Amino acid sequence: MSQQSFPAYAVPSPTPLNQVTAPVAFYPLATNALSIASLIIGCVAWVIPFLGGLIAVILGHVALSQIRRRGEDGRNLAITGLILGYGSLLAWFVLIVSMVTAELPAIEVPGVGTVEV
Repeated sequence: MSQQSFPAYAVPSPTPLNQVTAPVAFYPLATNALSIASLIIGCVAWVIPFLGGLIAVILGHVALSQIRRRGEDGRNLAITGLILGYGSLLAWFVLIVSMVTAELPAIEVPGVGTVEV
């Protein structure tokens, strides 16, 4: 008489065909609306001086606060909006300061003399 060998691991029992398993629901996190607005206005801030950058920065900080408090998604969008907003403010500030402090050449006007611009 030969002995029957069994596998060294447990074999799962098959599920009966009439047993219905409940589907698992997956609900993704909602993306914070202010983080999206911060990103969009941060992009527009490069065209609209100061106001666009200021709004993007404010919306980005408020969005990060809401995301932390509510557990929403969109943190990377808010951070990108902040970077674009602060970058825009810095670029416009540097542009205006360089224009104000630039030395303009004197112009020689016939009959009038040298005119400082």
